[in-house]
Amino acid sequence: MKKLSLRIESAPRSLSIKSTLLLMLAIASSVISCKKEKDAGEEQIKAATSIRLVHSSFLTSTSTADLFVDDVKLNSGGAITFSGASAYFPATAGSRKIVVKNAAGVSLADTVLTISDGRQYSLFLKDRSWADAVTQIVSPLKSGLIPVIDNNTGIPAKGKAKIRFVNMSSQPLNSLAAQITFSRLDKVGSTTVSTTLTQTLGADALTFSSDYTTEEAGEITIRALGANSNTVDLTTTLEADKLYTFYVVSTQYTVKTPTKSPISLIVVQNK
Repeated sequence: MKKLSLRIESAPRSLSIKSTLLLMLAIASSVISCKKEKDAGEEQIKAATSIRLVHSSFLTSTSTADLFVDDVKLNSGGAITFSGASAYFPATAGSRKIVVKNAAGVSLADTVLTISDGRQYSLFLKDRSWADAVTQIVSPLKSGLIPVIDNNTGIPAKGKAKIRFVNMSSQPLNSLAAQITFSRLDKVGSTTVSTTLTQTLGADALTFSSDYTTEEAGEITIRALGANSNTVDLTTTLEADKLYTFYVVSTQYTVKTPTKSPISLIVVQNK
């Protein structure tokens, strides 16, 4: 009977130990779950719906630009100059009226954009000269707002940077002069080796932007190749953990046929 009594008394002690262990496991699981929820929330903030303005209009290069969404000015910290870009501003999904104005409040371009939740957009202020699709650049020129969805904008791997390419030249739409190819130039001894980084980017909405690709941080030279061997090179230094957009603009509008027209290569960093 004493042995039975001892067993009866020890049973609650065993249950107590098990209960304690289960409680500790439950607490640990709760902490891990909370951390996962927090991390997921932080990642969601990084991918929040947002827009920015890139001033890529050579036609209005002497004018600064301000970005308005539904009549609210976003870049209150300062106007955007030619070849510059604003920071990303939070945006609300839905149909939004977007206007870019100069310092005098005159509209340079406007559009209506349907913003999708969880997307980031770059709005390029671009010169448009496509009234005659193939043979002529038609005057007067106009500026337009071209939205580019910014995909794959997560932080690069350690020691890396991300780059992508956009064709904002204003050659006649669908002509050979509108097509741009981007390459990386590397020195191998005394020889320059060219590595193509994009397929040909046209000037229409389906083909003027590439995806982001990963490159080593440090100095890089990019070449933009247009029609009739029209090329321009740009050397810059990529910072680790940063994202960059290289884009081409036209810098002359007196050419009446889609042949060789000067282009400029510009780089902006995501902020």
